[in-house]
Amino acid sequence: MERNRTASTIGTTLLSLLLVSPLALGQGTQGGSEAKVGPVPRAPLDLLYAREYEVERAMTFCAGGEALEVKKGYILVIKADLDLLQPLNSPDFLLLGETAALHKVNSGYKDGHLVIVTPALDLEKALVFFGERMVPERMTKDFCDQQLAAARKRGIKPFTRSKVEAARKLAGAKLKVKDMNELWFETRSLILEYAPAERDMAMSLRKGDGK
Repeated sequence: MERNRTASTIGTTLLSLLLVSPLALGQGTQGGSEAKVGPVPRAPLDLLYAREYEVERAMTFCAGGEALEVKKGYILVIKADLDLLQPLNSPDFLLLGETAALHKVNSGYKDGHLVIVTPALDLEKALVFFGERMVPERMTKDFCDQQLAAARKRGIKPFTRSKVEAARKLAGAKLKVKDMNELWFETRSLILEYAPAERDMAMSLRKGDGK
């Protein structure tokens, strides 16, 4: 009798714990992922690769509420928090270099690595950071200034000299191409190396597929 009573008590206790557990109720995945989204602005976790490029035909970046025509800049590979990269039914978190919206070549949400294209920046002085969710074409000068001011207030710093030097050394010589189409095609090997989960996307890139 005593053994049966003990077993019954243990069973009741376990059942009570399961009933109050969020995981048991199926609330630990969707709700938990939302709770883990941290505040922005936020800096990348790391700079892995930095190669200068030059194009013959200018590309357009949205910067400070205006269209910026660019022929030189960097191809970067950065590591970032996955919660900033998860695709949702809303605009992405902006990735900014000072007040310019940087071009994301891949999504990065599976491997945590983003291949990005920037206008000409001093990587040891410019702030590179994730800002609020926004379509780049809708940015205004006031919005860009507010984002940059918030990043400074939050204590975001430029990449260190040692980090920039290592990333540039790894990347090698400046890349010279005709236009944005060819530039995107040249990033294919980087996606395959740093974001292999996006292999299909990388292999679909052609010299006529610039974004």
